[in-house]
Amino acid sequence: MELNADVYELIREEIISFIVEHSPDGDVVDMCEIAAQELANRYPIFKVKSAHIIDYFEGSWNHFWCESPNGDIVDPTVDQFCPPVQYPNGAIWDYPLR
Repeated sequence: MELNADVYELIREEIISFIVEHSPDGDVVDMCEIAAQELANRYPIFKVKSAHIIDYFEGSWNHFWCESPNGDIVDPTVDQFCPPVQYPNGAIWDYPLR
């Protein structure tokens, strides 16, 4: 599967809809582990990753997201952070992740 911008947004929006249905307040904050696991369950090509990531305005946070075998990141809950956000593999999310 090639993770182009259209595929990325489609997958991300699907998981955000799941979060809204299952979050007590309909927000992505503190839902990253649940969202990443749901994404990996729906699309087994993705593996759940977890680490401290750097939000340049808010500091370092323990966070969960998914990566494809070639290192592409799908992070449905990244909107809880202020960009740019740097992941351990060197990828940086800054509207949108590339």
